[in-house]
Amino acid sequence: MQEEINKILEEKNIHLWFYGSPVTLCSTQLILNTKTGELFASAKFLNVQPEPIKEITVDIICYDTIHNPIDYIIDYKYSGLDIERNKDFGLTYKIPIKNQETRNIEFVLKSATTTGNEVWYNTDVKKFNVSLEQENIFSVQKNLNADFMELCAENNIDGSKLVFQPVFQDSHWMCACGCLNWNDEDKCSGCGISKQWLKENVSQEKLIAREKLRSEAMQKARQESEKKLKLDKEKQKEEFKNRHLEYEKQIQKQKNRKKTKTIIIITSILVVTAVLVFLCYTFSGSYFSYFQAKQALDNSDYDTAISRFTEVGDFLDSKELLNRAIYSKATYLYDSNQKSQAAKLYKSIENYSDSKQKYYETQYEVAKEYYKEKNYMGAADIYFQISEYLDSGKRLEAAYENIYNDAVEKMNHKKIDEAYSEFQYLGDYSDSQTMLKECHYKYAQNYYENYEYKNALNQYAEIKDYKDVPTILKDLKNLADIISAATDTSTPAVWGCDELECPVCHKKDSAEYCFAFGTDGNYSLEMKCNNHNQTITKTGKYKIEKDMIYVLEHPQGHATWNKCAKIISIEPLKTTVEGKNSLLTVTNPFGKTPQLQLYGNIISGDIISF
Repeated sequence: MQEEINKILEEKNIHLWFYGSPVTLCSTQLILNTKTGELFASAKFLNVQPEPIKEITVDIICYDTIHNPIDYIIDYKYSGLDIERNKDFGLTYKIPIKNQETRNIEFVLKSATTTGNEVWYNTDVKKFNVSLEQENIFSVQKNLNADFMELCAENNIDGSKLVFQPVFQDSHWMCACGCLNWNDEDKCSGCGISKQWLKENVSQEKLIAREKLRSEAMQKARQESEKKLKLDKEKQKEEFKNRHLEYEKQIQKQKNRKKTKTIIIITSILVVTAVLVFLCYTFSGSYFSYFQAKQALDNSDYDTAISRFTEVGDFLDSKELLNRAIYSKATYLYDSNQKSQAAKLYKSIENYSDSKQKYYETQYEVAKEYYKEKNYMGAADIYFQISEYLDSGKRLEAAYENIYNDAVEKMNHKKIDEAYSEFQYLGDYSDSQTMLKECHYKYAQNYYENYEYKNALNQYAEIKDYKDVPTILKDLKNLADIISAATDTSTPAVWGCDELECPVCHKKDSAEYCFAFGTDGNYSLEMKCNNHNQTITKTGKYKIEKDMIYVLEHPQGHATWNKCAKIISIEPLKTTVEGKNSLLTVTNPFGKTPQLQLYGNIISGDIISF
């Protein structure tokens, strides 16, 4: 029944901390009771200090859809706890939220009390701002899985727990198992592994160095193999030359014996010789290449054999031997753990011997290795090609599921670009198309929060009917119209008017106003009076929501969004006025005139397209 009436409106799964804090923030949820309409906040914390925690106090900041703070919950207590180190807590607490417009929440830790009654205070009111997410160890380790597990086994360490790249900072260090430890601790509080051993064996530098040594060893082995093949080729050429000289000596001996024979015999020999010369002339080139190719194949010089048999073409059994050479090279590559290259060769001769079966078997093994290394896209590509072989279809679905889960995790960790790429790859799998919309949604939110208004509007355009986007677009309609003429941050949209009363000398019809709204959230206001030749300029950050223009001001050092002017109307003009096609009417925040009429351009009537 609980699942039916509780709906999660917003969830963040991200591991955050701030330096010195005894707890970390693992996730937050904004929950709607669909039956009563009540809102609740919930969070999961993790104790990272040695002593058990019995109580913490937090503040909760409530934001609307476009991340404006609209309410605060002060000094909420989680009491009656007994939380050991590396244990999480908090999800069972559902904190009521009064403001029904809340769509985002943020938790701020105020204090924490241990079971020994020691109290820690957040004296600077710092927010959780340090990401504890770690890169997967296999992104560096690559092909060293077996070597690494052997190294762990030699040191009596469970390598299966070491899945992250360790991080060493001035105040703390993150173990490869994912646990946070303080810098004066020599062993991990979670898995017990030595910090020094991690630095010597699992740091990014050590993994890269080990991978480099492995690559150098393979390169050296290849060079030795190529050197041996070169020597073998030279030896074969020398042997062929010697056999040819011996052959010429035997011919000369035969000619000397033939001089004593009769004219008829000599004539017969000449005729036969002529025929042989003709045949030799016709076939000597092909036979020579054929002979070289066969010798190369016998000596396992597969590249030379393939090249020579290809040159010979349809000569004797060269086609059969060409297939044999390709098959043999594919087998050699397979035995050398170069399975991807081997699969390509098997595919090229799929009608020869059991090459087609070998192709499927090799691709299947490559896909399994990719999957084991968590290269799920690589595995999926291959399983798709051999989807009818054994359980490849089932494994393909498993790969898609892992890609999907990875994309969701990356999106929750604000790695939107990577998540978007993976959801695109998945196409119509599960709700990937919906998750793509969620990526656009988060892109738009991030752009808006960073004052990149045009980019935010364009992202919302991709998902016009998604979630609360219709409401957001309606709230930002005036913003879209007013900045539509802005091409970039250096060319803002300009709205102006003239012949107004100057707020300084109060002479009527003498002042000119010019408002410039940039796509980067910067505005400038310039007032010029023709009477006393004085110019007043004001710049800063702005935002336009619904029918209100706000500017960011800093009274007594605090950043505050203050109302600047209310938008009364935006109307197209029947005829342009000095090249302007629209009229913006706003309340006048600068003089006695109740309203200002500003002329500017609206490039498109569409709220998104500029």
